[in-house]
Amino acid sequence: MKPNLLKLSSASALALALAFAFSPAYAVSVRWPAENIEIDVQFDVQKHTLSGLARLTIPAKGLKSAGFLLNKKFTVESAAIGGEALVLTRVEDFDTTEVTSVYGLYGRWNPSDAAFYVGKLSKNQLKVKTPVILEVRYTGELHVPPDKRQFSRDRIAFEVNGAIGIEGIYLSGGAFWYPLLPDCPTPYSLTARLPKGWQCVTDGVGSVTKQTPEYDQITYISQIPTTGLNFAAGPFQVSSVQLDKITIQAYFLPAEADLAPG
Repeated sequence: MKPNLLKLSSASALALALAFAFSPAYAVSVRWPAENIEIDVQFDVQKHTLSGLARLTIPAKGLKSAGFLLNKKFTVESAAIGGEALVLTRVEDFDTTEVTSVYGLYGRWNPSDAAFYVGKLSKNQLKVKTPVILEVRYTGELHVPPDKRQFSRDRIAFEVNGAIGIEGIYLSGGAFWYPLLPDCPTPYSLTARLPKGWQCVTDGVGSVTKQTPEYDQITYISQIPTTGLNFAAGPFQVSSVQLDKITIQAYFLPAEADLAPG
């Protein structure tokens, strides 16, 4: 498959070598360490879409080649490493055997759902020895109409890895809903704008950081490295109980609200 070259937005002379091999099946050299990933995302639940900005902090020392995976239905609008233009190559025909195929108990990596993005920088950029930040702006749609879904009682947990709609939002790591580095445990911070009154569940410790008449903005920070970020949101009713010094919460959809105690 002939790759499509995408010339993306400005970037600085910092060091990210996204080298790629000219072969029918591209090597996915994604096992490089990220010190942190910051994700800022907002949703249009009526249109089943999201738009996001991801900032990946990576150590430059010893970095020679790398790349990231993103849902193949998504569009990368721009990529930046400072003020120097970056050319990315979108590759769909890559060696999926280099990516672990199973993720967790209730989700599944399916590398064929993702596109592999790689880029190549100048020799001067490779000389930088300090951590660098790769910024990626992207948009995408995640929606599978009920009549299009494949049902299996044995594999019901693997049918839908991501969905955005007026009923709620479900995003597993296997949806490739942000620039993903499989098998690379990384701390995360996530900021998301949600429809007014919605609650969310994700990794880390969170709080409401902004409220407007149209939306609530939440921020969650997870210092514990994880290989994939899961996120769910909806018009939940939250019920909490305290057990010793541990808070246990249950999230009920409107149709189940009568099950919530008290």
